[in-house]
Amino acid sequence: MERAGITPGLNMLYALVGAIEGIHWQEVTRTRKAELVLALDAARELEKL
Repeated sequence: MERAGITPGLNMLYALVGAIEGIHWQEVTRTRKAELVLALDAARELEKL
């Protein structure tokens, strides 16, 4: 998406996870959201290497 000039936000991430898990994105728990943010941060750090 970023290559296409679209900057996806966290809501997009939550929507994708919700779709995979069969729930509305607003039903993704705070705990799950925190896990996702940590995983995203880790992935971004790996990209820097």
